Amino acid sequence: MAAGSFTAQVEKWVSETKERALAVRNESVERVIAVAQEPGPSRARTASAIKAGAGLGKTKKNGSRGVSKRAFGPIANSGGAGNLPVDSGFLRASLVVSIGEALPAITKPPKEGVAKTWDASTVQLKLEGADLSDTITAAYTAAYARRIEYGFKGKDKLGREYNQSGSRFVALAAQQWQRIVSEVAAEAQAGG
Repeated sequence: MAAGSFTAQVEKWVSETKERALAVRNESVERVIAVAQEPGPSRARTASAIKAGAGLGKTKKNGSRGVSKRAFGPIANSGGAGNLPVDSGFLRASLVVSIGEALPAITKPPKEGVAKTWDASTVQLKLEGADLSDTITAAYTAAYARRIEYGFKGKDKLGREYNQSGSRFVALAAQQWQRIVSEVAAEAQAGG
């Protein structure tokens, strides 16, 4: 075997290994974000969520619109399997993924009745051009995101009294990182 062909084989193996590592990292990031974004117990009343235009189903023959069973965005989700509390959907929709950039600015909720939905494909699109050495940041930009994550006890700037425990939806998702990476790596090794 010629020395040049051995070098070419090693270079090919290194290149393929980097591609696999990148694929495992990106898929793992997507899955952890999906865990964090999984709606959990609602803090909204169904009536107020419907009033905001959430989860409306198909128009019926009589002209009314029922509530869709598979509602996304600002619909109240009572008894969801995740840990992210859903009220208007703004917190969920405020997630921003960036590659090697500064943290995004905090945002205030839009006016009442404005649709607030999350599109998971934005994560995949953002990761598309990322290199293995790039830092990936996923941050909730809603002004009240920290309060929901960590809880809050006391008075806010408007003088409202709170005694709210944190839901830890981000921390609980992050704790699953190693398990998710192991699963994705095993799938990659199996040819999945």
